[in-house]
Amino acid sequence: MRCRLVARLDQLALEMALAAVRADGKPRCVNVAAASLATAGFVAEVRQRLEAAPAEASRLCVDFAEGVALHGARVREAWAASP
Repeated sequence: MRCRLVARLDQLALEMALAAVRADGKPRCVNVAAASLATAGFVAEVRQRLEAAPAEASRLCVDFAEGVALHGARVREAWAASP
């Protein structure tokens, strides 16, 4: 049984990466699951966090798994719908 916590785990990984960049200025990379990108509200929350920390965000690489191709339409809709 899946707990459907992947999106929350990806959000936590992004938060930790931004905090690490803030602490030492070194670039970081975070892999985000395709399922997270297709989760309602995920893209908007990530965009908000990145816009709130532009210096840290500029040193952050967000890697999308190849599974994004499987959820492509849902991901595009999520990006288009986020403020």
